[in-house]
Amino acid sequence: MLTTISRDILKPHEVSFFKENGYIIKRQALDPDLMQKDIDLTWQKLPDSFERTNPETWKGIVTDCMKTQSLTLRRGLVRLRKCLYSNELLMDLLPDNPIVWGVLEQLLGEGQVEKMPRCHRRRGVNCIFPLPESKYMLGPKDLSVLINALRLPHYDEGPKQIVTIGYLDDVLPGGGGLYLWPKSHRLMYRAFNSRSGKYPNLLLPLVRSIYKLRRPVELHGGAGDVIFFHHRLLHRISINCTQRIRYATVWDFWSKDFERTLDKSKPLPMRDSTPCGKNMWEGWNI
Repeated sequence: MLTTISRDILKPHEVSFFKENGYIIKRQALDPDLMQKDIDLTWQKLPDSFERTNPETWKGIVTDCMKTQSLTLRRGLVRLRKCLYSNELLMDLLPDNPIVWGVLEQLLGEGQVEKMPRCHRRRGVNCIFPLPESKYMLGPKDLSVLINALRLPHYDEGPKQIVTIGYLDDVLPGGGGLYLWPKSHRLMYRAFNSRSGKYPNLLLPLVRSIYKLRRPVELHGGAGDVIFFHHRLLHRISINCTQRIRYATVWDFWSKDFERTLDKSKPLPMRDSTPCGKNMWEGWNI
């Protein structure tokens, strides 16, 4: 449970870095015991055919909250959302973490970040399994999916201001760490007619084509690292070429003032219809 909220977790140069690049990382912010418990919980939801200590068994068809598909076609990504996101262990791990809460309040304003369920969205645990080794032949369809995954930057739709990703175990280089395009949030903000909703304008294809040609940054790191990034920052998952599973818990956050402007009668991606202002940091604390 959250008992003490630490103030001024971010130094002034870190706040400036967040504004300039669209993300910041706090190292080893999560409790090791809770991370292990959440990994144990994750394994209760994975296929029975998967043996935890035997990577040779991590293959075949997997059903998660999104679809039923082979690990190859899903690029190793398994999303465990509805079956996990209400678990108190995940709440204790990240949203109730004083360091996480301190960073959120610095960026969004003291007293502005509200407890569940209204002002942050739970996305459970995402696992990225290693892709099959070369001895497992990939068909043309598989290769096409993988090539597109490496090319196309992703952007989030729907009401949010900050996305957080907490690594539950070490993520090695090439091990499924988040790929993101620094500074892209500034142009992406201008490519939409609303602050965070699904209302793109004619700039969007141009902005995506610009950043498609730029090399992303791979955010590997240690167990307990938490990434905070602006909701318009271009990003995507990466391919896991190690023999380790990448475990991460994902949460969306927004402020009370932001919440009050949402139109709850519309579908989730359309709820924020507030026009973009000239100052993209309006409503923030920075």
